[in-house]
Amino acid sequence: MGRFKVIGAMVLFSIFILVLQACLKTNFPPNLPPSKPDDPVPANGATNVSLSPILEWNCSDPEGDKLTYDIYFGEDAASLTLIKGNIESTSCEVRDLQADTTYYWKVVAKDNWGNKTVGDIWHFTTIPPSPGTLKWKYGVAASVLSSPALGKDGTIYAGAERYLYAISCDGTLKWKYEFEEGDVYRSSPAIGEDGTIYIGCSDHYIYAINPDGTLKWRYETGYDVASSPSIGEDGTIYVGSRDGYLYAVNPDGTLKWKCKIAEISTSSPAIGTDGTIYIGTWNCYLYAVTSEGTVKWKYQFPSSVSSSPAIGDNGTIYLGAGKSLYALNADGTLKWKHEFEEGHVWNSSPAIGEDGTIYIGCSDHYIYAINPDGTLKWKYETGYDVRSTPLIGKSGTIYIGSMDGYLYALDTSGVLKWKCKIGEVHFSSPVISEDGTIYIGNWNCNICAIYADDDLAAGQWPMYKHDPQHTGRK
Repeated sequence: MGRFKVIGAMVLFSIFILVLQACLKTNFPPNLPPSKPDDPVPANGATNVSLSPILEWNCSDPEGDKLTYDIYFGEDAASLTLIKGNIESTSCEVRDLQADTTYYWKVVAKDNWGNKTVGDIWHFTTIPPSPGTLKWKYGVAASVLSSPALGKDGTIYAGAERYLYAISCDGTLKWKYEFEEGDVYRSSPAIGEDGTIYIGCSDHYIYAINPDGTLKWRYETGYDVASSPSIGEDGTIYVGSRDGYLYAVNPDGTLKWKCKIAEISTSSPAIGTDGTIYIGTWNCYLYAVTSEGTVKWKYQFPSSVSSSPAIGDNGTIYLGAGKSLYALNADGTLKWKHEFEEGHVWNSSPAIGEDGTIYIGCSDHYIYAINPDGTLKWKYETGYDVRSTPLIGKSGTIYIGSMDGYLYALDTSGVLKWKCKIGEVHFSSPVISEDGTIYIGNWNCNICAIYADDDLAAGQWPMYKHDPQHTGRK
């Protein structure tokens, strides 16, 4: 009996094997992968996207399998980072993105059979920053007492201690030039038509630096050069030295002439339409010097002059000295003066709006707007001394730094539009680029970039040294 049971069991097992083999030979259809994710939100290539968007997409599976998703995200399409994994939802929120930045993302869809489908890489660009937003700071070797200038390609040039810095508009360093013995102190760079950068140094030299950061030439004066160079229409470089001379240097670094006037501290030349050079001196004078190097006239003030002249469309020369803002005729006679009740003009130089309004800062903490006839238009109080020079935007907005640590933006009526905390601004003055970014240095060893959504006014003398290249030329 037992023998028949064994035979029966063997027959049943054989039948089972035959059935199993038949089943294995049957061609069951394989499980298909999910479809490719599509219909992204934000749409591919979208602009003005919020800084905390919700990413959305559509995806399905041919067999209706349950799907999960991995989300990859970043600023570089070639190296995206996994930010969410194995989520079941077809949406994902991202937060705290940077303004005016392009982001890339993709979705990988997975089913529960181990299949996956990689989606396309999509991209979008976030909204521009709000005016008054700090874009970046670049740390330098020391306090920034001079004012940045802009190359035609958007490069920011600024001096600090022993270095001249060239910074890209994204806040990265292109190069820096080290002065062997002196430091820049208060001299601000000026940029020639060929891109050469000119700057003074405490080692008594005027430097010409090539756009690649190499030395082109240097010219030795008799003492410190804290004045900032200006550039004539013919390329002549004009700069004052504390040795008492105003120098005119040819673009090849040879001396054209020098004119003995008096010790020049930080006042920088302003060049009129007729080629006359105006500059203030430590012995309380404004000098007018011809393009040939002879003194036309001089006007005496009650105190030394450390700020720089500005020239109006009608030839009027404006200059702050002591407790007053002065307006001088082209022949050196006084047109008018506006006296400040309590403060002094230490270093702030005048800026002139398209309507002839003159703007200037004062040690009494105020920013002043003076009418073309010398009467007060308005004044705005900041939290501390204002030694920076105003910049006038195309919108009419006045931008200026204060020692209270803010960059201010005021409308033409003197009403605050916004202020941005950037750190103490002692003597550095703002410059603005075509993309609406303002650059300024601070006491805390930074070059700051602030978004303003504006451009430089086309008016009479809208900023320190007249233009973003600091030519100082009308």
